[in-house]
Amino acid sequence: MEKFLYEGALEKLEMILEERVKRFRAFANKMEKSIKLYKSIMGDKAKEELIKQKSELFESRERIENGFYECQSYTGEEKKRNDFIKNIDLIIKKIGIDYIKVIKNLDEYSVSVGNEWLLSIIVKIRNTILSYLPSFI
Repeated sequence: MEKFLYEGALEKLEMILEERVKRFRAFANKMEKSIKLYKSIMGDKAKEELIKQKSELFESRERIENGFYECQSYTGEEKKRNDFIKNIDLIIKKIGIDYIKVIKNLDEYSVSVGNEWLLSIIVKIRNTILSYLPSFI
């Protein structure tokens, strides 16, 4: 049962990633048009930094997409992940596999470790993507 739930969760995460990449691609592909429109509206008042950022985003869009996929296999800081999963397993043994009940029964430490673990994944993704966008830093 747990393996089935895990595989289902992974499948959902893959679907979410595909949707995010699709939306990113649509957004990034609008940058050329956005630059032209911005320049036509702002004229001499157009900020070069913003134009540079839009250009950089457009030119780096494929590398950024690849960066998202590269990060897909990153599972976060191992110790925090293991601590969090251990605590989840203890609760499941006590009350069963009921997602809402399990989450509601997490103690403050477990919530903190879980948040830190997820944050480590976010930081990895952010740093990977920003490595392709130096003008954004």
